[in-house]
Amino acid sequence: MQTSAIILAAGAGKRMHSNTNKVLHNLCGRPIVEHVIRACQDIGISSFYVVIGRDASQVRERLGEAYTYVLQAEQLGTGHAALQVKPYYQNEPNVFVLCGDAPLITGTTLEQMQAIHLEAQADATILTAIFPRPGDYGRVLRDAKGQVCGLVEAKDANSEQKAIKEINTGFFCFRAEALFEALDQLTNDNAQGEYYLTDVIQSIYQKGGRVASYVLEDNNESLGINDRVRLAQAEGVLRQRIRNKLMLGGVTFLQPESCLIDETVT
Repeated sequence: MQTSAIILAAGAGKRMHSNTNKVLHNLCGRPIVEHVIRACQDIGISSFYVVIGRDASQVRERLGEAYTYVLQAEQLGTGHAALQVKPYYQNEPNVFVLCGDAPLITGTTLEQMQAIHLEAQADATILTAIFPRPGDYGRVLRDAKGQVCGLVEAKDANSEQKAIKEINTGFFCFRAEALFEALDQLTNDNAQGEYYLTDVIQSIYQKGGRVASYVLEDNNESLGINDRVRLAQAEGVLRQRIRNKLMLGGVTFLQPESCLIDETVT
């Protein structure tokens, strides 16, 4: 399947309290956003559109010129960010839209999403997760038949919707034509006054489009890094993955937890 990826990396990242762009903070030897890109490359994706905003030149310099960079000059929401890609898009029939600050996503999960997307001949496929305490995550809405019919941000959810435990991870696969058609029609009538990418799902559903879903098996993969606490959490998860892979390959650690190994080590 000819598929590309839009990487949303334009967020300000104020809670990191750093002059370094959020997605460029080091995580086990690589910038945060590079982990997302490499997960895509693991399943054969080679066409990337990286949406950048604050510190755009910093991101380009760090990642290099292998990608198409798209500037979101004003921070008007995730839907607005994805829409900025439209003039540059090269007509790949399907496209992932992924969070550049969620580095624990794996190629295996993206491959499962892609397979479901193809099998269902879907216009949109969303990666969801079940959280006992969903907190500030957006909720997944389903119709009477159990099909995804929309998403609602926590700030816009009513009490009944807040009781839902299935959350939106922020990872999507779209039929590109359906995505850009829906993005063109977005409004910012919500609590944040922003253009939400999540509103695309309801738009596609209401027009009779097919919306598929895949429930995440490891909730760690949905972890988005908004501050240094979450960066430390992500580092702990990723370093354990690295140690597990090495041990399964025959390496013995006397005290595994004391060994800090970057992903770049071979």
